[in-house]
Amino acid sequence: MNKKWMFVVLGYVLLLAALGVTFDGSLALIAIDRLAQSERYTDEMDKLEIYRGFEIRAFEREQGRWRAEIRKADGSTLKILVGDSGHRMSITTPADTLTADASIDEVKKAIDAGSLS
Repeated sequence: MNKKWMFVVLGYVLLLAALGVTFDGSLALIAIDRLAQSERYTDEMDKLEIYRGFEIRAFEREQGRWRAEIRKADGSTLKILVGDSGHRMSITTPADTLTADASIDEVKKAIDAGSLS
């Protein structure tokens, strides 16, 4: 076989290898997309809500375990009127809930009860 045909064959083999890698990569992307759509994976973003001058951000710390972080919407420090009575930039709820909305509702109850200022 002459050198010209060797280069053609080598080029063909490299082209097939590149197509194989590309095809394999496409299959990997399809698998990742299907995983993301399965019920065992959540892609729900943090939920943010402003309520009576407070910024409440619900986040999923583990699958199905939601908590909320509270801070003042204007950036000033929080004054905790119950318990340790301290000043902080933010606090995080200590208990998990099943949904982002439930976490936010718990924080709203504390705000309405006057526990924070």
